[in-house]
Amino acid sequence: MTAKPRPTSKVHDASSDAPEAKSKASPAGSRRRKTAETPAATASPSTPPTLQVAIESQLPPLAPELDDELQRSAPAGAPGSHLGVAAVVGVLQEIAALLQLTNANSFKVRAYENAARALAGVGEDLATLIPEDRLQEVPGIGDSIAEKVATLWRTGHMPYLDELRAQVPPGLLDMLRIPGLGPKRAQALHDGLGIDSVQALELVCRSGELAELKGFGERTAHNILLGIEQMRRVHGVFPWSFAHAVVEPVLAALRVHPGVVRVEAAGSLRRCKETVHDVDLLVAARDPAAVSHDFATGPWAARVLGSGETKTSVVHPSGLQMDLRVVSALQFPYALHHFTGSKEHNIAMRGRAVRMGYKMNEYGLFRGDEMVPCRDEAQIFAALGLACVPPELREDQGEIAAAEAGTLPQQLIETADVRGTLHVHTDAADGRASLTDLCAAAQARGWQYLGICDHARNAAKPRGLDAAGFAAQRRAIAALPSQGLHVFHGVEVDVLPDGRLDIADDQLAAFDFVIAAVHSGFDLDHDAQTRRLLKAIAYPRVTVLAHPTGRILLHREPCEADWPAVFAAAVAAGVAVEITCHPQRMDMDGLLAKQARDHGALVHVGPDAHDVAGLDDMRLGIGSARRAWLEPRQVLNTWTLEEVRAHVQSRRSAPSA
Repeated sequence: MTAKPRPTSKVHDASSDAPEAKSKASPAGSRRRKTAETPAATASPSTPPTLQVAIESQLPPLAPELDDELQRSAPAGAPGSHLGVAAVVGVLQEIAALLQLTNANSFKVRAYENAARALAGVGEDLATLIPEDRLQEVPGIGDSIAEKVATLWRTGHMPYLDELRAQVPPGLLDMLRIPGLGPKRAQALHDGLGIDSVQALELVCRSGELAELKGFGERTAHNILLGIEQMRRVHGVFPWSFAHAVVEPVLAALRVHPGVVRVEAAGSLRRCKETVHDVDLLVAARDPAAVSHDFATGPWAARVLGSGETKTSVVHPSGLQMDLRVVSALQFPYALHHFTGSKEHNIAMRGRAVRMGYKMNEYGLFRGDEMVPCRDEAQIFAALGLACVPPELREDQGEIAAAEAGTLPQQLIETADVRGTLHVHTDAADGRASLTDLCAAAQARGWQYLGICDHARNAAKPRGLDAAGFAAQRRAIAALPSQGLHVFHGVEVDVLPDGRLDIADDQLAAFDFVIAAVHSGFDLDHDAQTRRLLKAIAYPRVTVLAHPTGRILLHREPCEADWPAVFAAAVAAGVAVEITCHPQRMDMDGLLAKQARDHGALVHVGPDAHDVAGLDDMRLGIGSARRAWLEPRQVLNTWTLEEVRAHVQSRRSAPSA
């Protein structure tokens, strides 16, 4: 676990692609954007500034299909100097934004946007592509950009990026973090009102001055204020998938540390909550001092907040805080329960312990001064007269009463229960993987069936398929070799603001199944949104209602609707409601999915996969399904092929409303 030195040498970017001339956004005397120092532990070299900014400022970049949707309405790699694909994509997106802010040639802007999209969809790791000099072979990435990316990957620096940053006030870049505010509008605000910070923008929105600027108005000012509030609300919040990817190499290193007896991730990460604020790591150690020291000096520690034998807190280069707590092997079960939480669950458990004559904390369960011996969490629950509550259920949402009454789920769903999914997109439309590659990947996962559901072409989905495209896709599916995988041919249709679907009912009859989803009109009020969803569910042939709240994690809040009414209608119609487990959607979340379960709704877990790697997002959906108390039979994609075939056929033959 000793930190390895990171290369600090700067490699000159010999690309001919020099920055544009000084822009209107760069006032006279503009200073190079400074990167705040992030001191690492004394035994660990400091992170190169460009690497630090690239990682700190970027969560996994928004998937192209979701970025397109927002415009209409994978984290950094293993610890060390080499950035992962997601971080490099984030840098390319930042360059495209900087070029727009500096009034660069539109072709150059599009080149970086296209390169970011291409790299996001590549199926290989940069650690393979760059050493083999094959990055420029990826369609959409030219020699010049490939050279810059290679420089960034090898050194943690990109001089071209530094030069561009020097031309733009740092506050202008910060404004781009506001949902819905793109580079063109930021430039217009700077040119028209001299706005160069989020704080200044908030002032002119509240004063009414912005509403008077050409091209803006009261509604725009209101929406910008909402975006600022959302940006502040999600500051320091990380998607579960991102935090999990950050923590895995840390856990791997701790598991082989000679001073470690046992290690587990706790907190919201263990409970599979869709977002986390920080990460709790729990270790039973035979050598606490050595474990704490090596954790504080590991390559994941960009900054040490505090270090001791029982608790060490560090900040990962991404900004994610990780707290390591060291206990004895005897204390480990109690500490694991305590630090798993949630806070509300712990309060309820301590209250129960007190009523039964016990005292309970992170160090043990006590009757008087005597510890009640417990080898694991199950024995802790048993000592309090309870069945063991799985970590995902510990939210004080009735789990303690159910554990006492014996009404907890008999067996929560597991990833191994999944036999397929119906929510996958191909490169025939806006996906980034071929039909054959997706089928091969599904077979490799042991699935029995796969549902292909590309979008229909419309104004919102210009890369969707027309009638001829769907017909060709249907023929391609029919021509697939029969090798133990059944492929259903479906379509994902837009639910319009009035509840109509964007494809006529007679055209839907040609598909095996239909996924209805909302992609626009998120400003409808509670009642209008409810009517919209109810009308969509009532359509014959609709099989699944996907990402029903429309949220995009950390970018767009979920819409409001009468969810009990929506779930009741889904039950009556035989429509499954989906946990869409694309890592940037996670819609429904676990608690809303529990409402669906409590109303008796059938749930489908759909990755909304647009590439092969997206199929692995099923594990995220299973985490949310477990938080929803779901058992296998309550989830459509645990059913056998024959059962799923019968279900989709029943929806195809449903009578017209």
